Amino acid sequence: SAIRAAYNHLPSPVSGRLVAHIGKMARDDQCQMYDFGSKGNVIKYGTKNPKLYYLGNVTVPCMGVIGPTDEAITAQNAERTFGELGNSKSFTYQVNRSDFTHSDFMIDDEA
Repeated sequence: SAIRAAYNHLPSPVSGRLVAHIGKMARDDQCQMYDFGSKGNVIKYGTKNPKLYYLGNVTVPCMGVIGPTDEAITAQNAERTFGELGNSKSFTYQVNRSDFTHSDFMIDDEA
């Protein structure tokens, strides 16, 4: 079953650094490299702040699928991000099911 398959993979180990990186990008509302702090950033990037990722360099067509109650990303943020990609064929699709959330991609058999 889908639930049994999900339990075989959850909880998935996640690096604390990855969680910090995603949280920092969400707080700053920009797609940026990992923040090592002012001194660490100067050593790593040559600047006090982490460098931004230029999403216009992503030229492969991409599709983002979101749910109306997605707890990880809003439709507005998905549209903005996909609009910044460097391929005009990239787009987002919102699942037309009110109970579909981000975690359903892992556990819902309709995903």
